[in-house]
Amino acid sequence: MLSRVTINERSQVELITVYEICRILGTSLDIARTFRSALNLLAAHMDMPRAMIVMPPPEGDVQLQVHSSVGLSREQEQRGHWNVGEGVIGRVYATGMPVTMPDVAQTTEFVDRTGAFGAGGADGMLAFIVVPLKTESSVVGVLAAQREVRGHARLSDDQRILTMVATLLAQAAS
Repeated sequence: MLSRVTINERSQVELITVYEICRILGTSLDIARTFRSALNLLAAHMDMPRAMIVMPPPEGDVQLQVHSSVGLSREQEQRGHWNVGEGVIGRVYATGMPVTMPDVAQTTEFVDRTGAFGAGGADGMLAFIVVPLKTESSVVGVLAAQREVRGHARLSDDQRILTMVATLLAQAAS
């Protein structure tokens, strides 16, 4: 069990993260720049070194693609394409329901098109958390992030903060 101090510290970091993302969303009309800034905040504040926003292209193609990312090379971004319903990315987009995978090495549904989110090394497990970017009427994309699972990692808390951030990003995207 996490100590009360640790829980309070995490809550403070989460609040600061959400506040900073709201501030960013209010200052720029450039959605790509805004999304990258939000992902950089998640990486810095929440210890999520790789994260991406996946959306269908503006012309309405059926394939989803990486829109913005942090911790991925340009080549990895370009490889990031999924069909709706394919893998965890496509399933979250299709159903609008979040998914948390505590260890990507132990699941067959994980489809790492980018090559950036693979299984962890000998040091530990890598979790993958995917949440929908939802408006009132539809899913406009997904937010996916990875973190190393160590100590008293609380993946349910990670899913909760990512869901809050995804809600804010969805409003900016629509």
